[in-house]
Amino acid sequence: MLKFIVGPAMSGKTWEIQKQAAERAKKSEKVLFVVPEQFVFSSEQMLLKVGGEGFMRTAEVTSLSKLAHKLGADGCKMADAAAKQALMSLAVSQVSDELTIYKKQSVRADFIPMALTAIHRLKRAGLDETKLQDLFLRAKSPFLKQKLSDLSLLSSAYNAVMGDKYFDPDDDMKRLAKILETNNPYQNATIFFDAFKDFTGVEYDVLRPLIRGAKEAVFTFTSDRESFLKCDGCVLFSTVDRTALKLIELSGKSSYETQFLDNTYFDNQFLPALERAFRTGETADVPYDGSFTVRCCSGPAEEADTVARELENRVRSGKIRYSDAVIIARDCKPLQGILDRALAKYDIPFFWDNRKPLSASPIFRFLRSALEVACGDSAKLLGCLKSGFFDLDPQAVCRLENYAVENGKRTLT
Repeated sequence: MLKFIVGPAMSGKTWEIQKQAAERAKKSEKVLFVVPEQFVFSSEQMLLKVGGEGFMRTAEVTSLSKLAHKLGADGCKMADAAAKQALMSLAVSQVSDELTIYKKQSVRADFIPMALTAIHRLKRAGLDETKLQDLFLRAKSPFLKQKLSDLSLLSSAYNAVMGDKYFDPDDDMKRLAKILETNNPYQNATIFFDAFKDFTGVEYDVLRPLIRGAKEAVFTFTSDRESFLKCDGCVLFSTVDRTALKLIELSGKSSYETQFLDNTYFDNQFLPALERAFRTGETADVPYDGSFTVRCCSGPAEEADTVARELENRVRSGKIRYSDAVIIARDCKPLQGILDRALAKYDIPFFWDNRKPLSASPIFRFLRSALEVACGDSAKLLGCLKSGFFDLDPQAVCRLENYAVENGKRTLT
């Protein structure tokens, strides 16, 4: 049985699905609660509060990647980025003479990462060399046929050179799908999926045996009663509609149940009334309270200046502090440099909340270098000394490095 819990933002979808999961667990039913990787820990905490300790004894909270690890679909020896580069280089050298569209590009150094990116995206879409070959036979455009043929050759060669020596993490979902098709440990379980809006092609292959073997499969989606599965071309919820229709197709049954949550829970009354009016086309029945303002600007520069000026006015009037304010944009990259100048103009302190790779962290570089030195790789000792976690003069460390380079010494003993 397929069930959807549907409602707008802040309508209590997560609370509702967790409450239903806890109720099933109290009846000693087998429960699997699946969320995106980043929400596993917080979901476990929330479900522990809702269902108590008994819930964790009879239910399992996981993500699809953790499920692959548990069932042994993630292999033993994973191919890291360097291994993938080497394996793809070998695969390209084996099929370069057979390529057509990519024949000239295959000799360039930057073709290897491009090919790896293409294979990664194809695997996420669930397209292996067999499906690519099938698409090749059905394609009508000569250019498209050549491109599909090249991609099929590259995919086949890459998987062949990888063989049994390495496991590609991109294949985890594919291996998990095969395991679930032959031996599904969640047969007749109640499976709950929360915080998803869509899935990749290969993830749909995993969902198929889970949904068909489940006693009940429950999904939460952000949409509303007026738009859900209406397929009227509404851009706002079109992704959700496509996902729900695909899940109905995967279930193998045309029947499904939908539970709508219409009420929203915001701190003020005007915002939910405005949202309801937007969805239904009616007039908001709550007087304007100043909590929501729309400004029309000529471009990014005027937008940035308007935001900075409004923020400064609110701080000066004592309504907020600088630390209370957050500026959110759909894409921050186009605003970098523009917003900086606008905030600096009004002397507003700020920082960009940008993601940085863990490898750029000094403590990570220190720990990695220290572990490599402990494992016998004394060539990493300089990197360990340069991390800044030793009481050493940085200039002295630099002179030591220069001495090692000038004298051809790769190790320090």
